[in-house]
Amino acid sequence: MAVHPHRLVLMFHILLLLWPINASQILCPNSCGNVKISYPLGIGEGCYLNKWFEVTCDNSSGSPRAFLNSVHLELNRTLHPSSSVIVNLPRNSSVNLSGSPFSFSNTDNIFTAIGCENYLNLNQKDSTLSHCHSFCTCDPTKNDGCCDFLCTLPRNRKLENVNMSEIYSEGFPRECSSAFMVHKTWLESNYLKNPYVLKDKEVLPAKLEWGKYGGSCVELYNSHKTSCNKDDYCVIQLNSDYFCLCDNQRSDSYGGCKGGLLCVSKNNTGCSECPYGYEPCQSEDEETWCSPSRSSDDIFIKKTQVKYLINIGIQYHCPSVSTYLTFL
Repeated sequence: MAVHPHRLVLMFHILLLLWPINASQILCPNSCGNVKISYPLGIGEGCYLNKWFEVTCDNSSGSPRAFLNSVHLELNRTLHPSSSVIVNLPRNSSVNLSGSPFSFSNTDNIFTAIGCENYLNLNQKDSTLSHCHSFCTCDPTKNDGCCDFLCTLPRNRKLENVNMSEIYSEGFPRECSSAFMVHKTWLESNYLKNPYVLKDKEVLPAKLEWGKYGGSCVELYNSHKTSCNKDDYCVIQLNSDYFCLCDNQRSDSYGGCKGGLLCVSKNNTGCSECPYGYEPCQSEDEETWCSPSRSSDDIFIKKTQVKYLINIGIQYHCPSVSTYLTFL
């Protein structure tokens, strides 16, 4: 059946409206092997925020491996928003993050010691052991070294200098064969099903973060200091404690961005107050987050052509704010 020429012309015009006019070439690699790389992390000059966030993709072993150069740790995966990453942490390791923007998450990691024969030491008065639980894979009265300790990390301190023997130094059983920090989610999905999974592991995943998610943000590029990579993904520094990590690329269609609000404060009180232009709100997990007073419509640069707004129903911050796909 023949298609009327006028219909072909109409379809062509519709495609022109929806087709991105200034399709930008990707200049920064967005992956290394199975690890996704997103700004402020980056591979190559002009792709990372600063030297702390530089990633090297090592192909010498035949399989690409991503390394965070500044702290000499291998990346396992990145998390969204890009305020945290999972790194491969060697057992019995000592890592010094002093002076860097990074710290080990004290809420999403667990201190683990394996092969601990003197498991009854948990009854000591040492407060550092009060949040530990022993798990035994055999009868400890007949076999030494078959009990492990899983301990929550101190919530009131930044973990920047991680020496496993120092975190729980007082009264911790010295008979333990090894100690390390491990990502809580990995531990819950692996160790609790099979306690022997830790015995032969030389490296384990741990969460490293440069900021804590504090809600969503809507910011204009000219409102604060803005840093972007060569692909025009940006971070906007609101003050010394807060950054807006942009989801969308900078373009002629936007005068600002939407994204995740990150608190990078090095002390416990820096994240207690929202930055100017944001109001505190309650998340579904009853955490206090910050919600922008600026509307997401404020970042669009108005043009004469029709704006197609399609609500896909993804919600980012407290009450209900949707993410939109916008064709200009």
